[in-house]
Amino acid sequence: MKARWYRVPYTPVYLHLLRMWIHGRFIYLKKGERMQMVEQIQQRMREVVVAVEPSQRETETHQNIFMGIGLLFKGELTHGLGINALPMLCLAREIQHHLPHASIHVLVADLHTQAHLAETRINQVNDVSAAVQHQVQEVLSALGCIRENTHVFRASQHQVFNFPLDEDQYMIRQSEDVRRAHNVLRAGVKIGWQTTRKSNGNPIRDEKFFDEHALTQHPGELLSLTFIRAIEGLSLQQHGSEHIPIPPYFSQDALKFGGQIELQQVIVSPQLKKHFAKIARALMATLQIESRGTHSLQVLEDFINGAVKE
Repeated sequence: MKARWYRVPYTPVYLHLLRMWIHGRFIYLKKGERMQMVEQIQQRMREVVVAVEPSQRETETHQNIFMGIGLLFKGELTHGLGINALPMLCLAREIQHHLPHASIHVLVADLHTQAHLAETRINQVNDVSAAVQHQVQEVLSALGCIRENTHVFRASQHQVFNFPLDEDQYMIRQSEDVRRAHNVLRAGVKIGWQTTRKSNGNPIRDEKFFDEHALTQHPGELLSLTFIRAIEGLSLQQHGSEHIPIPPYFSQDALKFGGQIELQQVIVSPQLKKHFAKIARALMATLQIESRGTHSLQVLEDFINGAVKE
């Protein structure tokens, strides 16, 4: 018996339904799964997650993870990767665990730093950025990230991010980094950090500040990007009775990767103990280690001392 073919009228409604059947069914499934993933991670890491801003549009093509690691704070160069950055790196591991085909892209901001320091310090920036690049890669590997899907690079050595700008256009570079990460690297999640401090009239330049600038600079281009921001860092230095808040990647004291530290002898104030206990519990959740009170700080110390192989 000869098969019969029926002519279907290609009305706009029919074409819409056909597109939904071919593409939409999978996109909406992914969308539901992705929102569920974000909620699960936010719940597991609730002590170190400050904010989640879901994307306005979900696509299958934007599933990768992007974050930037700075090197500078108030004109001073970091001495290495600060251990306060661990929540950001744990979030990258958590997301990749749920999306095993997702790549992690970490930009080490050497070009951004060079524009704000004298030319005589370029070699110093090169040395520090190379060390931080190595430390980030090692920490992500120690957390269990898929090495072949984890890319840590200096902006100056990446063809997508090594673009010329005037020295006074730092904000534009930050915004352009986000746009290129989204459009070229297909990033669907950007990990950053956000303060919970109140402004005294001047804007606090955390990553929420820069993310909002990127959204303003590129309206309608970043709709598929979800922003997840972790807590800011604390320094050993104090202003009065309070420890000085710092960007989590920054360190000029013992609180950094790349050496040995007796953490529980360094963090002696109640404020620091509370802060690093949160980071320790987030680390243990990522490593799937059961938390047992003060045991968590020992786990954190052991991880810091063993994660980076020089």
